[in-house]
Amino acid sequence: MSSGVLGWVQSIRHRLGTAVAESRIVGAGKRIEATLSRWASGSRIVQWFLAEPEPEVIVIDLRETYTIGPILRAIEWALGHGSRFAERSGLAAAVRKTAQWVRSRPIHVAGIVLFGVAVAGVVAAVRSSGDLGGWLVLSGIALLALLERRSWGEIRDTRVGRALAAAFAPPDPPADDRQQPDSETE
Repeated sequence: MSSGVLGWVQSIRHRLGTAVAESRIVGAGKRIEATLSRWASGSRIVQWFLAEPEPEVIVIDLRETYTIGPILRAIEWALGHGSRFAERSGLAAAVRKTAQWVRSRPIHVAGIVLFGVAVAGVVAAVRSSGDLGGWLVLSGIALLALLERRSWGEIRDTRVGRALAAAFAPPDPPADDRQQPDSETE
């Protein structure tokens, strides 16, 4: 009897495999995949993104371009006027005090912000009969973060802080081993 069941299961498996292989949807999917693959492999944009970078470094001063230059000049103008306004209004002192507070307890401050977001999410979920689970987990994480009292400097000196700093530090520039030609010999 088990060989009959086994044969029946194998027969069903074979029929399902044949149905899937000969399916119009699967065939259309394969044709779409082949077309997109052909387009991507022939695309200049994809080739440009995947090309190896040139060994020489090219520096472009964006201030001199027609598209970015005016935007940068407008930002510089706004920052110049904005910084004078901020100093006169006391806004800069408030920002400095807030930055000092954040540096003194960054994880604690992040916990305050996350708890506020979690409370707002719980209220929105209750009002809309939504899912509370994720918001409750976030509020638990936020409450745990509220217990942390170390400063930014203390966190940076931990093993994890040093590892993260090393991971996100920019790489050292390559050594310039090329010989500079003498202007007298040329």
